[in-house]
Amino acid sequence: MKKISIVTPTYNEQENVKLIANAIKQVAEKEKNYIFEHIFIDNCSEDETVKNIEALIIEHPHIGLIVNNRNFGQVRSPFYALTLVESDATIFLCADLQEPPELIHEFIRKWEKGALVVGGVKESSNENRLLFFIRSVYYKLLNSITDHYLVCLLYTSPSPRDAHESRM
Repeated sequence: MKKISIVTPTYNEQENVKLIANAIKQVAEKEKNYIFEHIFIDNCSEDETVKNIEALIIEHPHIGLIVNNRNFGQVRSPFYALTLVESDATIFLCADLQEPPELIHEFIRKWEKGALVVGGVKESSNENRLLFFIRSVYYKLLNSITDHYLVCLLYTSPSPRDAHESRM
């Protein structure tokens, strides 16, 4: 059976870790042909995030935790986790549920059809229009000054040559 790792970086996410863990559990229960692990990588949270994750680990053996001794940020922290997981595919998912975990099913199907990288692009949102506009401009600017596509959620190879995207 193929193994899929879900990596969730955290920083002061005490309210969200149980929500994201339950959402991932629901997705995993529907994907009977895969073994799932859910790895939280904490960036030196100052609240009860680590304690809450440790409580989840007792209940759910598929959950793991990496605790950083300082905040390495949203990019370096998941990259470090990627170097540690041993799976056939890795999915990055934020703890604040900005990306719907239900899309994991679609990402897996695209990966199984041969995509090396599958990512999601948020085309619309229920959030404040000004905030959505600012976020869109930020990512467009960031993508224009780098040759890396930043919205990757399912990763199996360093080559984005065969990348596919799913609209959220």
